[in-house]
Amino acid sequence: MNYKGITLNLITYFLIWLDIIHVNISRAAQFTVYSSSSSMIVNIGKDAILSCYLEPEMSAVDMEIRWIRADDGSIVYKYRKGVEETPDVNNKYYRRTEMIKDGIERGNVSMKIRDVQVSDKGLYTCYYQSDYMFDEARIEILPQAIGKSPSLLIETEAPNFKVSCSSSGWYPKPVGQWLSGDKQSMTMLRKSIAETEDGLYNITISSIFTKESQGITCAIQNTYSECQRQVSIHLSESLFPVSNAGHIAAHVILSVIILGFVIVYILNERRKRKKKEFKQAIKHTADVRLDPDTAHPDLKVSDDLKCLSRAEERQDVPDNEKRFDTRLYVHGKDVLSNNGAYWKVNVKDANHWTIGVAKQNINRKGNLNLSTREGYWVLELNDGRYQVYTDQPKMKKNVKGVCNIGIYVHSKKLQIDFYDADKSQLIHSFNKNLEKNISLYPFFSVWTQGEKIHVCSQGCPHCAQTHSDEEAPMLLGIS
Repeated sequence: MNYKGITLNLITYFLIWLDIIHVNISRAAQFTVYSSSSSMIVNIGKDAILSCYLEPEMSAVDMEIRWIRADDGSIVYKYRKGVEETPDVNNKYYRRTEMIKDGIERGNVSMKIRDVQVSDKGLYTCYYQSDYMFDEARIEILPQAIGKSPSLLIETEAPNFKVSCSSSGWYPKPVGQWLSGDKQSMTMLRKSIAETEDGLYNITISSIFTKESQGITCAIQNTYSECQRQVSIHLSESLFPVSNAGHIAAHVILSVIILGFVIVYILNERRKRKKKEFKQAIKHTADVRLDPDTAHPDLKVSDDLKCLSRAEERQDVPDNEKRFDTRLYVHGKDVLSNNGAYWKVNVKDANHWTIGVAKQNINRKGNLNLSTREGYWVLELNDGRYQVYTDQPKMKKNVKGVCNIGIYVHSKKLQIDFYDADKSQLIHSFNKNLEKNISLYPFFSVWTQGEKIHVCSQGCPHCAQTHSDEEAPMLLGIS
C-alpha cells in the first residue's frame, strides 16, 4: 500500500479545508467602525453621548468594545461579551460612564459621560473587536462654558471715560471686543484673561472713550459656539460727578429709558425685515423630489419621491457613481434654479435628521465631512440639539416644537437660509464658500429606524401649519 501517497493527499485536503474555512470566516467577519460625528460641543456640567456604529450592520453583543482616551491610551469604558469590565478603567471615569445598548444587536453603541468637565476635552477612540478582526473610529469632545453677563466699571477722567468690562466662567478662552452704536469694532486699550482653579477663564477688557462715543457695547464671545454675552451703555456728561444728585439720577433714568425704546424699535424692525424676507422666499417655491439613484442602500424613498425613511433592511439597489455608499444621504432629483429656490420639509416624525444643500460635484463615496468648505450647507437635529457644520461645528440646544423647516437658496445674496416655516422665523443663515452659478441640489438624511421626513408639496397633509404665532414655542437661532 502506498502510505506516502495517501498521507500527501490527506494533507492536501486538510489545507484546502482550512483555506475554505479561513475565507468564509474572513468574509463573514469584516466590518468598519464609524462615529456619528467627528466632534461634539458639550456644556460643562452636562452629559455627553458618544455614538459609534458598524457597517455593515451586525450584532456586537459578543464583541469586545472599548472607549479609550486617545491622548494617553487610558480606558474610559470596557465591555466584553455582555459584561462591563471595570478594573482597567481610568479612575477619573469610574461610575461616570455607562453604555447605551439599545442598538447593540445592529452594532450601534453609545457611551454616556456624566457631568462633563474641562479635563474631559480631547479625542476618544471607539474600538470594536470580534474573534477575527478589529476596527476603530474617533470623536472629539469640546467642553464649553458660557460665562456670566458682563459688568461695567466706569471711571471718569474729564473729558474722557475709562470703562472696564469683566465677565467670569468661560471655556475655552473667550474673545472680547468693544462695539460702537452701529456695531463696528472699536479700539481696545487692555485685555487680561485669567484661568481659575477649575479650569475656567475670567476676562477683563478696558478702553478710553470720549463723550462723543455715546453708545458703546462690551461683547464677550465663546469661540466654539460663538455665543455672546453683551452689555451696553450710553456715555454722556451726566456721568461726571456734579453737586446735584437728582439731576444726575434723572439723566441716567432718561438714558436707560431711551436706550430701552431704541432696543425695542431695532428688534421690531429686525423681526419685520425677517418676515418680509421669508414671504419673498415663498415666491420661489420649487417642486423638490428625492433621487432614489443617489440614496444609500439603507434609506427608503417613497414612490412619489417625497418621503424618506430608514429602511428596515438594506435595499437591493444597483451601485452607481451617484449613490452614497457609506453615509446615509440622498440628493434631490433636480438641480436648483439659479433664480432662487425655496422648499419645505416636514420633520415632525423624526428626531435625527440632516437637511440642506450640496454641490453637484461632491464626492459620494466613503466617510464624508459635512462642511461648507467641502460643499455642504446643512442643518442637523440630533436628540433635541441643532447643529450647523462650518469650519468648526456649532451647536446649541433648542426648544422642541418645530415641525416644518423652510430652506431658501438666495442666488442674488449668495445666501442659504433655514426657517421655522410655521412661524416665519429664521433659524440660521449660511453665506460662506458660496459662489455664483454653481449647481446645487437639495440634500437629505434620516438615520434612525421608525423615523421619516416629508418633502412638502401643495396640499400635502403632512405639512399643514401645526401651531399659531401665539402658541408656537420660541426658537433660539444659531448664529
